[in-house]
Amino acid sequence: MSSTFSGLSTALNALMSQRAALTVTGQNIANANTVGYTRQRAELASVLSSTKAGMMSGTAIGNNGGGVTVSSIRRLADAFVDARQRDAHSNASYATAQGAALDQVEGMLGEPSTNGLSAQLSDFWGAWQGLSNNPDSVPARQALLSKAATIVGTIKQGRASVDSAFTDTRAQLDALVTDVNTTAKSIADLNDQIRALTAGGNPPNELIDQRDQLSLHLSELVGGRSTTNDDGTVSISVNGVSVVSGTRAATLAVSGGNTIDTLAATPLQLTWSSGSTATFGSGQVAGTIDALTSTFVDAANSYDQVASVLASSVNAVHSTGQDLDAVATGDFFAGTTAKTLSVAITDPRKIGAAALAPDGKPSLDASVADAMAALATSRTGADVQWSSFVAATGVAAAMAHSNVSVRTSISTQSDANRASASGVSLDEEMSNMLMFQRAYEGAGRVMTAVDEMLDTLINRTGQVGR
Repeated sequence: MSSTFSGLSTALNALMSQRAALTVTGQNIANANTVGYTRQRAELASVLSSTKAGMMSGTAIGNNGGGVTVSSIRRLADAFVDARQRDAHSNASYATAQGAALDQVEGMLGEPSTNGLSAQLSDFWGAWQGLSNNPDSVPARQALLSKAATIVGTIKQGRASVDSAFTDTRAQLDALVTDVNTTAKSIADLNDQIRALTAGGNPPNELIDQRDQLSLHLSELVGGRSTTNDDGTVSISVNGVSVVSGTRAATLAVSGGNTIDTLAATPLQLTWSSGSTATFGSGQVAGTIDALTSTFVDAANSYDQVASVLASSVNAVHSTGQDLDAVATGDFFAGTTAKTLSVAITDPRKIGAAALAPDGKPSLDASVADAMAALATSRTGADVQWSSFVAATGVAAAMAHSNVSVRTSISTQSDANRASASGVSLDEEMSNMLMFQRAYEGAGRVMTAVDEMLDTLINRTGQVGR
C-alpha cells in the first residue's frame, strides 16, 4: 500500500530526474560550437510501484507508481550517418592530395607563357632560320647557342622542380605515416578508457566524441571501416587489415622510394606491423602515394622524353653538316635526359649550317640550317612532345579540380547531415530547458503539498474538541 510518505519519494525522484535532464541540456548548450560534439539526452523512465499483498494492493490507490528516474544519458548519434561522413572525408582527402600534386606539376610548366618552353623552342627554331639567312654570321650563331642554352636550362630546371616536389611529398608521406600511427594508438587508448567506464555503468559520451573525431581523422588519412563492439570499443580495418582492435593498434611503416631516380630499384613500400603490405583505396596517404608513384614520375619521364627527342632530332640533322671551316660536325646536344642534357658546342664557328661539301671546301648553302628550322613542324619533334605533356597535364589537373569540387561538396553535405542528426539545436535545447524547468517547479510544488499534508497529519491529528 502506498503511504503518505511515498509522495515525498515520488516528488524527490522527479526533482532529481528533472534536474539531471536540465544538466544534460546545459551540457548541450555549452557545447553547441564544439567540433565533433554529439548532443545528449536524458532518457526518463517511470518508476514502477513496489506493491505488496495487502488491504489495498489490488486497487489504484496501492499501484500509483514511484515517480520517474533517469535510465540513461544517451548520445543521439547515427552510426550510418557517421560512416557516410568518414567515407566522404576519405574520398575528399584522396582527391585533394591528387589535385595538389597536379597543381604543382602544372605550375612548373609555366604554360602558356612568353617565357615557357614552347616559346623558347619557337625562338630556337627561329634562330636556325635566321642562321640560314646569314650562314656566315657569327653573331647569329652566338644567338643560336644562347637560345639552345636557355632551352637546356629550362628543361633542367623543370626536371629539378619535379625532383624537389617529389622529395617534399616523400617527406610529407613520412609525416602522414607518423600521424596514422599516433591516431590509431590514441583510438586504442580511448577504447580502454571507454570500456572501463562502460563496465562501471558510467556514460563515456565525451570520450566517445573524442574517439569519433580521431576515427574521422584516421579515415581522412587511410580510409577504413569502423565496427562498434559489445564492450563499447571500436575496431577499425583498412582493406581487410585490422588497424585498431580493442586496446591494440597496428603501426604503419614506409620505406624506399626516396628519389625518382631510385624508385625503380628501391620502390616505395608501406607495411603494417603484422607484416602485411599496406594498400589504400582512399585517404590522403593513398593520394600521396599516387602522386609519388605516378604524377611526379610521369612528369619526370616527360621532361626526359622531351630532352631525348630534342637531342636526337637535332643531332641527327646537325651531324650531316659542316662548320664555317668545312669541318664535319657532330652532335649539337650532349646527353639524352633532362639532367644530362647540355649544348655540346661552345664555339659558334663549329655550328653546322651547311651540308657537308664533297670537295671539302667551306660552303654557305645553309641547307642544314633550313632542315633544322623545319623540325619546328615535325610531328614527332620536341615541340609535339612538350605540347602533349602540357595538354595531358592540363586535362588531368582540370579533371582533378572537378573531382575535388565534387568530393568536397559531398564531404560538406555529409558534415551537414551529421550536424542535423547529432548536432546541437539551440532552439530545441531552449525548449527542453523550459520544459524541464517547469517540471522541476511542478515537482517542488508536489513536495510542498505533501509536506503540508504531513504537517496536518502529524501535528493536528487528535486535537478535535480541545
